[in-house]
Amino acid sequence: MKTIIQILKVVVFFVLSTHFALASVSDRETFAQALIGKNNPLKESAMTWIVENESSTVAKSVLTAWLEGDLYYVKDKKSEQFQALYISDDIKKSPTAKSAWDDTTLAIESSRQFKKVRVNNKLRGMIRLEIASLGLSNSEPSIRLSAVTAFLGKTDDAVMAKLQQRKEIEQDADVLNILNLALAIDQSLTGDTSVDKITAIETLSGYKQSVVLQTLNQVIDNEKDERVVAAAERALDSYQQSQKFYSGVETVFFGLSLGSVLVLAASALPLPLA
Repeated sequence: MKTIIQILKVVVFFVLSTHFALASVSDRETFAQALIGKNNPLKESAMTWIVENESSTVAKSVLTAWLEGDLYYVKDKKSEQFQALYISDDIKKSPTAKSAWDDTTLAIESSRQFKKVRVNNKLRGMIRLEIASLGLSNSEPSIRLSAVTAFLGKTDDAVMAKLQQRKEIEQDADVLNILNLALAIDQSLTGDTSVDKITAIETLSGYKQSVVLQTLNQVIDNEKDERVVAAAERALDSYQQSQKFYSGVETVFFGLSLGSVLVLAASALPLPLA
């Protein structure tokens, strides 16, 4: 009896080992395999693989389709494209589906030849993070700026770690400025010490974005340390004063501009006859 049990254990171990070896993510084929199944534990590994091994354009396209429910795989075992990934925003009505990897297409004979790649709430959050992170390493400063801006107000540790890594190598002044803002927002809310929070709040006082107002109010409402609250109140007062100042400048400028237009218009009118 013991011998039979031992043999069964070996068989089970072999089957499981073979399954996971085949499903390990090392190329496009195994990436697709990792996405198949409702609770496949390799989906997170697949996410990491595509970001590290595919171009940002391809990775963003596939991850976005996955997130939005537009990523499918061919489920027909008799098909040459079995388990191949395709993208379609309307699998029931579109005549073709586009390959996840290039511009080739596959004719849709029936929506039943495809099955949607599933995504749960945990994966949605991770996919959003990876999509936004793709822009951080882009060669265009404007794209990096947009990527960092998308993280403003976030306090996720993984996000902050990525932003801190980017800050250490960032050369563009505008991108660096927004990186400092994003990190200061996080520290003002989650800093380890009151000193860390106060230092971050002082940094925030130099910015005029609306997210600064939201953050300061959040600190005032939730912080227990009176020193931190006081720092946030000072920063909030400075923010509001600067907003009033710029609002006044805009009003004066608009008034002057309108007045100038009226003067020019009046000067163009013909003089009344005597």
